[in-house]
Amino acid sequence: MPHAAIRGRKFLSPAPSPASELNPVLLRILAGDYGGGLALYRTLAHPGAEDRRWAAMCLMHASQWVDAKVLLLDAVAQGYQEASIELATLYRTLGEVGLAQATIGALPLEALRKRDQALAYRELGLQAYQQGDLGQAATRLQQAWAAAAASRLGTPLITPIAHALGIVCAERGLDDQADSYFDYAQLHAHPTRQVFVQASRAISAAYLGQLDRAVECLAQAPACPADAASPADLQVLYARGITARAARAYAEAAEHLQLLSGRATAAGDIELACYAELWLASVALAQGQFGAAQRHVARAEQLSAAPKTEAMVLLRRGLLAARRGQDGTAALETAARLFSGPGRRREEGWCWLCLCEAHLALGDDVRAEAALAQALQIRYAVNTSSLAIELDSLPLVRQHLERRGADDARCLLQDERRFSRGGQTQIRLQTMGAARILVNGQTLGLNMARTPELLTYFLTHRKFTLPQLQVALFADHPHKRSKSYIHQVRAELQRLVPGLTIPFDPATRTYTLHLEEHLSLTWDVDVLLGALKTEDPAVILEHIALYEGPFLAEATAEWAEFTRTELQQLVLSRCRAQLDRWKAAGQWVPVLSLCEALQRVEFDEVLCADLVTALEHVHGPEMASARLSALAKRWTAEFGEPSPVLTALMAELAPA
Repeated sequence: MPHAAIRGRKFLSPAPSPASELNPVLLRILAGDYGGGLALYRTLAHPGAEDRRWAAMCLMHASQWVDAKVLLLDAVAQGYQEASIELATLYRTLGEVGLAQATIGALPLEALRKRDQALAYRELGLQAYQQGDLGQAATRLQQAWAAAAASRLGTPLITPIAHALGIVCAERGLDDQADSYFDYAQLHAHPTRQVFVQASRAISAAYLGQLDRAVECLAQAPACPADAASPADLQVLYARGITARAARAYAEAAEHLQLLSGRATAAGDIELACYAELWLASVALAQGQFGAAQRHVARAEQLSAAPKTEAMVLLRRGLLAARRGQDGTAALETAARLFSGPGRRREEGWCWLCLCEAHLALGDDVRAEAALAQALQIRYAVNTSSLAIELDSLPLVRQHLERRGADDARCLLQDERRFSRGGQTQIRLQTMGAARILVNGQTLGLNMARTPELLTYFLTHRKFTLPQLQVALFADHPHKRSKSYIHQVRAELQRLVPGLTIPFDPATRTYTLHLEEHLSLTWDVDVLLGALKTEDPAVILEHIALYEGPFLAEATAEWAEFTRTELQQLVLSRCRAQLDRWKAAGQWVPVLSLCEALQRVEFDEVLCADLVTALEHVHGPEMASARLSALAKRWTAEFGEPSPVLTALMAELAPA
C-alpha cells in the first residue's frame, strides 16, 4: 500500500494486552542478541505481524535492508501499524527523509502502548537530530524516556534513549549532561550497545580536543574486522576517523574515513557515508589538496539528503572556494544561517571562522574581523574548544590570530593546541614550484629564504659534514658567511618545528636530520614518484598536479640543478611509459588528462602530438585541429622553426 494512504486509515491493530510487550524476539533484541532473535523468528510456525516487525529489526542490524523492508511493509499491510516505526527508521537510514517523516507521521501516537510510544518518540527525536534541530531532538527523546519508564520493559528500552540524549547534549555543548547520559547507557547497555556508546564518547571527546580520552574510549572498543559492516563496527570506524582527524594524523584519518565511506555505502547507510566524505574533504583541505577536497565534496553532495548534511556540504564547498582564492562567502553565509536556526552553535562557529578565512582571502579585513567576532561569541557562549578543530584548514585565520595577539585570539590558539597533543604533526616539504614547508597544513613563515633547499638536502643525505654542505650548496659564498647561514637555518627549523633536530656527532663530525615519533614528514617529490609507479589513472592524475614547476626553481647550486634535470626526465619517462600503456588499451580520457598536465613539465612535440590524438578520440577532429594549430604556433614562436612532428600531424588531420 502506498504510504500516503496510511495517514487516513483507521488504527486497525487490536488493543494489546500488557503481556504482548514481552515478545520473545524483542526480548532477544533488547539483550543484544540479534542473531538469536532472527533464529527464534525462523522457528516460529505461524509468525505474526509483530514477529515480522522484530525480525526486520534484526535484519536491519545486519544491514539486510531489502529483506527487512519486505517484512515491515507486510506487517503494515496486515494492519499492524506499529511496524511503521521501524519502517521509518529504515527509510531514515537509507536517506529517504521524506518517506521516513511521512511514515511515522501517520501514527496516532497517543493511541499506542507505552513501549511503542517510546520507540516512536525516539525515532522522531533521531529524525529531528538528523535534520539538525537539537532542541526538538532533545524534547522528543525526553518524551521517549517518559514513555519507556511507564512501559513494562523499563531500563532495556531507556538505555538507547539515554545514549541518544548523550549525543544530542554533547553537540549542544552540555558536556556534563552528556557524560551522565553516556554513563547510564554504558552501565545498562548490552555489549553491542556499549560499543556504540564508547564510539559516541570518543567522537565527543575528539571534538573537544580531549584526544587522550578519545583514544582511551576507542581502546575499549573491539577492533573492526576486515569486512566490518554492522552498525556498531561502522560507528567505531567513524570514531577512529574523527579522532585521527582531530589529532592531525591525516593519513590515518583518511584511511579510516575512506574505508568507512565504502562500507557504509555498501551497507546502505547513506548518511554515514555522506559524513565520511565530508570529513575526507576536511582532511584534504587541511593538507591543501584541493582537487581531492572537491571530489569528496561532490560525493557528499550526491549522498546528502537532510538539511544538516546539506549545510555541511555548503560549509566545505565555501571553504574550498576561499582556499582557492575564489569567493565562497555566499555558501558560507547560507550554511551559517542553516545551522543557527536549529541552534547548532558548534557548526555555526565553524562557518564564521571559515567566513573570516574567506574575507581575508578577498582582502576584506573589516568583514573578516566581524566574522571572527561572531565565532568568538559562540566560543564563549557554548564554552567549547571544538571550534579550533577547523583551524588547521584556515591558514589566513591562524596568521591573523597570531598577529593580533589579543586575549580572545590567544583563546582560540590555546584551544588549537589541544588538537596536537598526543597526535601526529604532519610536515610537508614542497619543492616543485614555489618551495615551502607546511606544518599541519599551515605554511611556515621563514626568515631564511633557502630553508626549504637546506631541509631537502638534510632529508636526502643521511649524514653530511659542514664542508660537504658548504661545497654542495654554497660553493660561491665565503666560508664564514655560509657557515653562519647554515646554522641560522638549523636553528630556525628546530624553533619552528618542535621535535625536528639536526644534531652534530663530534666523533664523526657529521650532522643528521632527526624527527621525533610524533612528527611525520612527506616530500612532494617522493609522493609524486611513488604515485607514478601505480597503474591507477586516478592516482596518477591526482598526484601529477604536485609538479607545479621545476624542482627548487630558485636554487642555483650544482646539486639542485642536477636534481632538477634528473627529476624532470624521470617524471617524463615514467609518464611516457604510462601513456604508451593507456594508448595501447584505448584509454584516451586519461591520456588526454595526463598530456595536459605534462605541459607544465616540458613542452615536447611528441607529448603535444599525443595530446592532439587523444583530443580527436575524446572530442572529435574539429577540437583536435584547433588545438594542434595553437600548439604549432607556440612551437614556432618558442623555437624559431616549425615542428616536423606537429607539421606531419596537421597534414594527417587536414580534410581530404
